[in-house]
Amino acid sequence: LARFGSWELEVPNGGGRFGVPLRVTLFPSREAAPTGELQCRFQCVRSAVSRARGTQGTSTRNAHATLWEESWTLRAGVLQPRLGLELTLPMPASGQPTSVDQRTGSGIHWELNVVIPASSHAHGAMFEIPVSM
Repeated sequence: LARFGSWELEVPNGGGRFGVPLRVTLFPSREAAPTGELQCRFQCVRSAVSRARGTQGTSTRNAHATLWEESWTLRAGVLQPRLGLELTLPMPASGQPTSVDQRTGSGIHWELNVVIPASSHAHGAMFEIPVSM
């Protein structure tokens, strides 16, 4: 179970595997009624965090490269906290599995971004999805 703000994502079987679509379920903490299509993006990102010491002190630089990405939209009715919304994440046939240096955050990340439009503003949620061979 991954959390982002008031949203939870249930990821079964420890995450995704290449070539097999991954079914996950998105749960709001309270009833949510989207006012339009949900925008979904599933991507694999390589991130590198580097630190340098100089005359001005220590600086941190983040570099990101998208290795794979799939985007789609879908319509949804009212989202119930107990029922949630099932999403099927497309998994490429091959790629790089999740591999993150816990100290720096550098490595390969698989991220699901979901934007849910609402009457007052859009709710966005980003979840890290573990992916293995």
